[in-house]
Amino acid sequence: DIRKAREKYQGEELAKELARIKLRMDNTEVLTSDIIINLLLSYRDIQDYDAMVKLVETLEMLPTCDLADQHNIKFHYAFALNRRNSTGDREKALQIMLQVLQSCDHPGPDMFCLCGRIYKDIFLDSDCKDDTSRDSAIEWYRKGFELQSSLYSGINLAVLLIVAGQQFETSLELRKIGVRLNSLLGRKGSLEKMNNYWDVGQFFSVSMLASDVGKAVQAAERLFKLKPPVWYLRSLVQNLLLIRRFKKPIIEHSPRQERLNFWLDIIFEATNEVTNGLRFPL
Repeated sequence: DIRKAREKYQGEELAKELARIKLRMDNTEVLTSDIIINLLLSYRDIQDYDAMVKLVETLEMLPTCDLADQHNIKFHYAFALNRRNSTGDREKALQIMLQVLQSCDHPGPDMFCLCGRIYKDIFLDSDCKDDTSRDSAIEWYRKGFELQSSLYSGINLAVLLIVAGQQFETSLELRKIGVRLNSLLGRKGSLEKMNNYWDVGQFFSVSMLASDVGKAVQAAERLFKLKPPVWYLRSLVQNLLLIRRFKKPIIEHSPRQERLNFWLDIIFEATNEVTNGLRFPL
């Protein structure tokens, strides 16, 4: 039922359907890890992080249920705490993940990257002044990237290294990351054939890291056509703003640069809107 609901509904309709399904889950004997994970993913789809947190905390209180002790459920619990970001949530999320990593024999790269994300968010909360959290974020993203290279871990690692003062011209590590990111992007195919806003956003981020104005413009135009949700744009904008603030600028006064600035303004403006997609700023 949960899988069908995720396929059939979105937004408010999915939230209502999930509420109906949850009412039928009073019998703890029928609860399985698969059911809980699907419910957590469904809440994640509609950004209901509070519901994710409360679901796991309800499981913790059930005397005959040990599902909340499973590493994959703890992972989603920590993710939701970090996103909800109520008082003490991020510290608790970090504590949970560090405990999971201590007890997990073969942690996956996503576990390392979640630790990196929590430290990165703490760094951003400090208006980029908490260098200790920044360096911890770098350390965890690096572990994730070394264990299994991905565009997500590589982009975040590269951005934070730039924030820490490194530049592509002088940093061997950054250049190696850049080569790997280009290789990973190449497997996705051409930009014109990308229909997933997540892939296009990563193409955009890599182009901005490489100061490739032409490709960045093409990616921004493609992203606009795919109408990504505002929650995703906010995540993308975080890295774009860090690149703008800390990367050594290439001074270029050209029509291409003006087009890029135009698209960046649109994307930044869209994240301030409450509507469910991109719109032109007035």
